[in-house]
Amino acid sequence: PQGSAPPQGSASTETVEPLAAEAEGAGETEGAAAAEPSLEAQLAAAKQTATTARDKMLRIAADFDNYRKRAARDVEDARKRGRQHSIKEMLPVFDNLERALAHGDDGTTDPKGMVDGLRMVHKQFITAIGKLGVERVDALGQTFDPALHDSIQHLHSDEYEAGQVMAVLQPGYRMAEMLVRPAMVVVSKGPQPASTDEPADGAPAASDAGTAAAASTNDNDNDNDATAASGDAIPPATGDGHN
Repeated sequence: PQGSAPPQGSASTETVEPLAAEAEGAGETEGAAAAEPSLEAQLAAAKQTATTARDKMLRIAADFDNYRKRAARDVEDARKRGRQHSIKEMLPVFDNLERALAHGDDGTTDPKGMVDGLRMVHKQFITAIGKLGVERVDALGQTFDPALHDSIQHLHSDEYEAGQVMAVLQPGYRMAEMLVRPAMVVVSKGPQPASTDEPADGAPAASDAGTAAAASTNDNDNDNDATAASGDAIPPATGDGHN
């Protein structure tokens, strides 16, 4: 009916709902502000992270430097042990050489016995370097290999083909796959080629033909001289011959 008043409960409900929504939004804003750290806190955290990372990097650098120094010492120690082992293997050979020299100084040594002793020392030396992994480079009769051989001369040979090693002047040595010293060799150029200056059968040699031609020229000159001499001996004819 007209003029009747609205219900009292509906007005109060409409007023309370907006107030509740505003209060809820304000609470969310305050919670977000409380959860986000301040700029000072963020700066302090960043400084702490940088300090931790720097300390870690310095420790790693110090560990690597210590490792590098330790590795260098280990390499040098390994080299010293290797040289010591090599010298230890060669000392018996040196001892036998000294004994041979001392035995030869007395003047009563048989030359054949001295040579036999040197052969034994040589064999001992080959055995000693063999224990160290050193072996001779096989060169004689092999095809020339610039990676293993050092050629100093090329000569003709009827025994070896062209490109083969025909003589070894100084042996080469290698240790495993590493070349210690190349072999100094002479390389064959193959058989001596036939000379092209030899005359054919029945034909005079070039030198003989030249000699014959020179002799013929001298004979002609002698004949001409004789003719000239005889002409000088005949008096010239005159018009008074009939008188």
